[in-house]
Amino acid sequence: MPYDGVDQDCDGADLTDQDGDGWDGGSGLDAEDCDDADPEVHPGAVDACYDGVDADCATNNDDDCDGDGQVAVEAGGQDCDDADDRVRPGAEDVCHDGVDSDCAGNDDDDCDGDGQRPLDYGGTDCDDLDPAVYAGGEETWADLASDNDCDGSLADPVATPLSEIAAVLAPPGAGGRFGNSVGTLPDVDGDGRSEVWISAPYQAGSAPNLGALYVLESAALEPGVDVTTDGPALLGVAEGDLLGTSVATGDSDGQRSLYVSSIGASGNAGAVYELPASGLDAGAERAPSVGAVRSFVGEAGDYVGTRVVADRDFDGDGLDDVLLEAPGARKVALFSGGGSGTVTLTDADVAWTADVGRWLNTSGLDDVDGDGVDDVGVVQGNTPTATVGSALFRGGAALAGGAFPEGAYVGFVDAPSFGAFTETPWGERVLLMVQWQVSAFVGVTEGATYDALSDADWAVFRDSEEGGFSDVLPIYLGSVGWSFLLTAPYSPADGLTGTCVVWSSEDWRGDVFARDLPLAVVGDQPGDRGCRSVVPLEDEDGDGASDLLVGADGAGPDEQGRAYLLLAP
Repeated sequence: MPYDGVDQDCDGADLTDQDGDGWDGGSGLDAEDCDDADPEVHPGAVDACYDGVDADCATNNDDDCDGDGQVAVEAGGQDCDDADDRVRPGAEDVCHDGVDSDCAGNDDDDCDGDGQRPLDYGGTDCDDLDPAVYAGGEETWADLASDNDCDGSLADPVATPLSEIAAVLAPPGAGGRFGNSVGTLPDVDGDGRSEVWISAPYQAGSAPNLGALYVLESAALEPGVDVTTDGPALLGVAEGDLLGTSVATGDSDGQRSLYVSSIGASGNAGAVYELPASGLDAGAERAPSVGAVRSFVGEAGDYVGTRVVADRDFDGDGLDDVLLEAPGARKVALFSGGGSGTVTLTDADVAWTADVGRWLNTSGLDDVDGDGVDDVGVVQGNTPTATVGSALFRGGAALAGGAFPEGAYVGFVDAPSFGAFTETPWGERVLLMVQWQVSAFVGVTEGATYDALSDADWAVFRDSEEGGFSDVLPIYLGSVGWSFLLTAPYSPADGLTGTCVVWSSEDWRGDVFARDLPLAVVGDQPGDRGCRSVVPLEDEDGDGASDLLVGADGAGPDEQGRAYLLLAP
């Protein structure tokens, strides 16, 4: 018998090569031929793929000719070139070499898979490593430094809805214009980042329109992660209090304090509560008078606290002062830093009074006149007897108050608001005024009266049907550089969707229409009032630029309100 080691027919050999192909078969230790009945099967024979025969006795997969571990397409697998072990699903595919190494079936000259070949290979894609960049691509807020549509320009106008590019912060309940104002507090939890506050002046509780103030630890602000906040830290106590109408921070007593107004308190007398900033706890839901160091109150109908400014030293004593509006009393009142207890308008150190039938608005500014002391902007509007509607008053020893605009350093016709005072990167000191347009004045002269439109050195305009700007904020935006952020939450042309427009240093020193500026974010839908409030934050994503907290107090159902963590482009 073959392969048993016995020469039964005495011919001098056992039968170990039945097919005569020169290779021993069987199952012994010396066996080499895996099919001793077929002379075409033996070690070294040509092994044809996909025929189901292991012709070379190598025991490899007959449907994987190149031995790369992947079955060939011809045998029902995914290896698109079974003669090259470098070509298989999952292999690294080098662009532009003419080989589909990963068997993905894509264009080898379209490296980023956006459907367009690069310029060097006869296509229109100006960046073949970024799938968001191609001819006709979408320009976005986050990609301002990239030419996403390959038109050769970084200045294409962009207006991106807030919720598409920002993390959303929402109140836990019905809200009440959450995001009406936003701001920051000193680091409370020790993580090296400021905490944030968000007001909701129309929030209800046990009664309508109590108003509320929310406080969030900075750890809750994570880029790209939506957050439902804890309950409010402060809640109004009586119907119509409207707590949080105006909120400000300052160092009037040598430590950081928070000033929160309730303009509807006590029959619309209004009140402003000065609280230690470090004592506010998210979700505590306490009355604003609890723990208050000082309370500023008015009489019925004064609406004290319609606006509060508390981060400027107007009298030069080294402490921040408190500047507040009382439109019902037709006054702007200034209280020097420090103090405790309850104070009234008659206790003010300095006050300005409007003409009969008029009321005053106010802004605190940095040192406009260069004497080392912050200055005060007051707006009344035109009167039948005077053309000056806005006036800048010098701080320090010259700060005297009186009937508006007596003692003004500089006046403005009509009634533009005071937006900001800043120094540009090239060293110019610029005063910004806000009306339908934002106007920039490179220096002002004592005793002069200016027209905020015709006398401005530069300006950003909006068409009359678009609605005017409400505020301007100097800010550093990474790839955009030093810029001004212009807010327009009440544009009738877009149904109060609301807009933030970036006026970058590339656009300064010349008049421009807002619609031609390259970068904007907008509310998601009419009525959102996007950019109702904005505050710069620390660098939340580590790219070296200031990020933004943006309030849209009409967003969500029933004007619930939203805030957004918006990363700088």
